[in-house]
Amino acid sequence: MDDIVLHGGKLRYSNSVLGDGTYRMSLSDDFAEDVNSMWDLCKTDPAQWNMNLNALELLSHYKMQDDDPLDFFLTFRYAEEHIPNCTEKLNRVCRLAEELGRRGVIEKLRVDSGLLAFRYKNAQIKRCLAKAGSVLEIKMLLLANSALDDDGNQYYNDAASGVTIVWSNHGSSVRRWNFYDESTDYCDINTENEIDVMLMRGVIPVFVSCKNGAVDSNELYKLNTVADRFGSIYAKKIIAATYLGKMGSGREMDPFRRRAEEMGIELIENAHLMNDDELLARLKKATE
Repeated sequence: MDDIVLHGGKLRYSNSVLGDGTYRMSLSDDFAEDVNSMWDLCKTDPAQWNMNLNALELLSHYKMQDDDPLDFFLTFRYAEEHIPNCTEKLNRVCRLAEELGRRGVIEKLRVDSGLLAFRYKNAQIKRCLAKAGSVLEIKMLLLANSALDDDGNQYYNDAASGVTIVWSNHGSSVRRWNFYDESTDYCDINTENEIDVMLMRGVIPVFVSCKNGAVDSNELYKLNTVADRFGSIYAKKIIAATYLGKMGSGREMDPFRRRAEEMGIELIENAHLMNDDELLARLKKATE
């Protein structure tokens, strides 16, 4: 991701997969199988997945304190005392946990006697389940990492997800910094952007925004701003999404599509309706 530095930015790295910042995930075969299993569940009904994960995210803020961040422990009584209208959210998360337990991505599941408890298989799985759109983001990363050219070489020479860029917009001069970690003092940096997935195809940067649900026009401008600031005139800009609009991806989204085309942003629509080969083919075509 040296391209970011060359254009006056810094990558803010995290020392932990659960930390705040860029973290290079270990893309093992076992992890890929787990992501595929979660993506298969998500793609059956992205809207339900979003509501379930949003409920899990909310309940996670109220889970009982524990030294191990992989453990989830919450009594129904505590939830009812602290979370308004929590019954529907609890039911959602309990059903989700049972399905995730069957798929082996959470362990030690207990849903009885007014208690919901489980343990995430590992920290990377927890990160995938932290936000509703994370599983699509990691799925796109895995596909990009597996892509090969006609000679059997890596199609993308670099790929990362959750790329956090920080930069200062004081003055007009281009600032060049070195990479740094969470301990670095960056008080002079006042702007931060996150790219869901960033790829490098030779010297061409690819900025990918992943949306597992309705996408509004603000996403076009955010993606365009970051790509223009940290890319080049050859930078590729992509939005990979399930549904573009709240009611689906019908004709009502045509103005959005036209604006994306005007801004040079490639749309990969209905990602949940494609198999891996189809989704990867669309990604590669968008980055040719």
